[in-house]
Amino acid sequence: MGYSSVTADNKAYEMIERAGVRLALAAKGFTVPNAQGLVSQCLHDQEADYADRLRSADMIFRVNGMYIEKHLIATVSLPSDIVNATDADLLNLIDNS
Repeated sequence: MGYSSVTADNKAYEMIERAGVRLALAAKGFTVPNAQGLVSQCLHDQEADYADRLRSADMIFRVNGMYIEKHLIATVSLPSDIVNATDADLLNLIDNS
């Protein structure tokens, strides 16, 4: 018995968290240690496709929370008449430009 593709797409995380589903996956060898071993094996396989090895590295970084979030912080000096302007003043300025 399977699930419709809509249910599988929308409820995959909930379904995988069910104890029965976890047991069935474990019985078929789908365990966290097995998955980690497969990713590691792919990463270190010199004959594996380069894209697969990069994806393996990406997975390892994600699982270990090793991504650094990138943010751009810009400091801008605005004239005081802009800083102190009301919304109406700013809309007028936009309309007149």
